[in-house]
Amino acid sequence: MHFKINDFSYNDSNGQVTKGQEKIQLTKIQKKLFDYFLAHPKTTLSKQTLMDEVWGRTVTENSIEKTLSKLRNVIETDPLNPEILITHFGHGISFEGIVKKVACQQSTDESKNKLIKPNKQRNKHLFYVFLLVVIVLMVWKFYPSSHTQTMATKQSQSLKNKQKLIILPMTFDEITQNIDDKRGLFEYLKTFFTSLDNEGRVLFDENSRNSKDAMEKLWQIDQDLVMMQTDVVKNGEVYDAVIEFSKGMNTLKTVKISAPSLDKLAQAQVNVVAQFHGEKQTIRNTAVNNNYLKALALVNKQAYQSAKDLLITLLKKDDKDYQARFLLSNVYYKQKEYEISLVQLKTLKQTPYYIDHSAEIELLIADNLLAQNKAKEIISQLTEYLSRYVEIGNVKKSRVMIKLAFAHKTVGNNIDALTLFKQSVLNIDDKLYPGLYAESLKGQAQIQSLNSIDKDVYAIFDKALDYSRQAGDLTQQAKILDSMSYLLMHNNNWEKGLKLKKESLALVELTGDKQAVAGGLVVLADYLLNRGLFGECRAVLNQLKKIADELNDDSLRLAYNHFNISLEMNYFRHDYCQAEIDKQFKLAKDNNNLSYELNTIFLQMELLLARKDTLTFFSRWKELNKFFEKSDLARYKIYMDNYLARYYNEISESQKAIDLIANISEIAKETKDYRFFVYAQSTLAQVYMKSDPEKALETLLNLEQYNPNPNPHLELKAIALNLLGRKVEALALLTEAKQVFNEAWKAENQALLDKLSTH
Repeated sequence: MHFKINDFSYNDSNGQVTKGQEKIQLTKIQKKLFDYFLAHPKTTLSKQTLMDEVWGRTVTENSIEKTLSKLRNVIETDPLNPEILITHFGHGISFEGIVKKVACQQSTDESKNKLIKPNKQRNKHLFYVFLLVVIVLMVWKFYPSSHTQTMATKQSQSLKNKQKLIILPMTFDEITQNIDDKRGLFEYLKTFFTSLDNEGRVLFDENSRNSKDAMEKLWQIDQDLVMMQTDVVKNGEVYDAVIEFSKGMNTLKTVKISAPSLDKLAQAQVNVVAQFHGEKQTIRNTAVNNNYLKALALVNKQAYQSAKDLLITLLKKDDKDYQARFLLSNVYYKQKEYEISLVQLKTLKQTPYYIDHSAEIELLIADNLLAQNKAKEIISQLTEYLSRYVEIGNVKKSRVMIKLAFAHKTVGNNIDALTLFKQSVLNIDDKLYPGLYAESLKGQAQIQSLNSIDKDVYAIFDKALDYSRQAGDLTQQAKILDSMSYLLMHNNNWEKGLKLKKESLALVELTGDKQAVAGGLVVLADYLLNRGLFGECRAVLNQLKKIADELNDDSLRLAYNHFNISLEMNYFRHDYCQAEIDKQFKLAKDNNNLSYELNTIFLQMELLLARKDTLTFFSRWKELNKFFEKSDLARYKIYMDNYLARYYNEISESQKAIDLIANISEIAKETKDYRFFVYAQSTLAQVYMKSDPEKALETLLNLEQYNPNPNPHLELKAIALNLLGRKVEALALLTEAKQVFNEAWKAENQALLDKLSTH
């Protein structure tokens, strides 16, 4: 039957709404709900009644609200001020539309004409029917949505070919489907469209619960944005999905797709987005299967080994499953198997997959090289890529330039790095891509902080943090807070620096990435140890050990052992520390972990000096110093030379110590290792303290221009001032130093403080 309702017509036999020349198809649940309202006009119906009578099962209140909202978008002139479906807060909803039944009959003449059509014309019609059936069967067979796809007539507002599309999280109403499969489906869309060079036309909003939330947030940014919301319902063995494209409160287009499995549903969604943008043909490489979706979900929840096993199985069946190979290379990278990851990526560079995914492949290659401290190779690789692929989109180019800038910064090419960071976002919309702006500004601030630590640098960091919050990227926010924390602490603003570091770690914990949490705990333990906050450091180390055991990660155990030994050394548990150092040497060698092998050597030197074991020190130093004869480790030899200078000072061979430190300091300045330069010069001040306290004080005062030390040698300056007879100044500095050192405050310093306090 046909109805005239307010300013539109409605056919209850097929659920079609007609507004002027526009025809809009209601979904199955929308039709059922609207028909129920029509049958109960002027009656306030509670949501419980609607749930019982329309859905016939328990659904969430949000599901009812969402269906009502979408129905209002179709039937109301102004959905924000409805005149047909009226909400009575606390009671329910009533149908208040003006309804008239409309007769729909063909004229007698037309009926007669249909009855007396000649056989020839009927045969002609039969031919067209046959042809139509053939076409339908061909579409059925070849169309990737597997079953059917119908499109509602477009509303009057047309879609632009280059329209920016925001894809919202999908809803799976009343489906008892594994949550990993759902997550894998959304991750597939993200992976597919962010890797394609689509000029940033497809964006993703993971934080909005529905189109209303997204509209309130995103439409204010750009009113030309279109949002895509997908509602999926499982009917038996078939997944039925309604995809709605909307701009503001207006529904532009509704697409219905059906598929027998999630992988086919994913393929159909890709094609719908392609058609939305006016693609003449289906985008390349849309093939996907359920196991790949499961692998994506496993990677998303950091179950890397399970994901790797699944992907290797997929590639054994089909070695041309390029997207599986790319995901596998990412898994190898996550598991720190960098060379294997690079092999996979270099293989992909020789395949058709590289045509559409070149930037993603090059960026992952760069990540692998960066993890191996091969920044110079990244510079060569990405510079050559940008020169060959000048036509890549602005968003891709921005990401590549940021990575290239970071590589330049790593090798000390700060002028080139700063230029690249600034250029990377010149053609990028900061409202749509705040994350790129955050990354660019963070890099700029880090470089500028090398020359000046003023309020302008902190302002750039704050701006980067603001963009990162707009992007909703917790990991990026944590990294920016880390950079600010590092700068503050090395500018002797420890209180605020530690506060930001803890805020950063709290954000990382929210991501659920235990590896990243462990990395943050390592840095925090280092800061707390240097600050002398041993109680807090112990709590952090216990948390680190727990994660190391949960992940069965020897590299994290090495980190825990390193700081645990350093901590216990402050409690003079020397025998325990020596036993732990011996274990640490073995664990580092067994894991081929060069970094912690070096750290353990340095711990051994520290322990021998702490024990004042001058009889054993030199022979052990000579033995371990051979380790640094390898060409790639020669730069670390100055660390060993500084330990030797401290030994010479301990045995009162001052001139040997002074000569050695002069050489160490020169090398440190040449390599711009200013932190170690300060460390060496503080050793020199301690050597001078015995014979020339004036020179010791002068040496310490000269270090203030470098400012990289968390403790600006307050106790050493106080000792020098005391030796020079400047008691009042010495007392003031020692009092301040006690606050700085906390639990690391030495007994001899306290003795001097007590002595000065009594005078």
